[in-house]
Amino acid sequence: TCADPSKPPTDRTVGACEMPTSTKTCDPKTATAKCTGAAIEYCSHGAIRSYPCKSIGATKCVMDKNTGPRCGA
Repeated sequence: TCADPSKPPTDRTVGACEMPTSTKTCDPKTATAKCTGAAIEYCSHGAIRSYPCKSIGATKCVMDKNTGPRCGA
């Protein structure tokens, strides 16, 4: 969602947007990103987030050795 520009940014503000609330928690120091279907699942600010690869026109999430997940065709 878009952040309210009249209010000061919070730790959930990214650019002009607010990260949605997540009920799944994680430890950013130990969590690793992974593919979940066609999305990249990662830990941010103590919550598990998901980035859909289709949002940039990719068709799947690919796990590369030693570099982690990426969106691919």
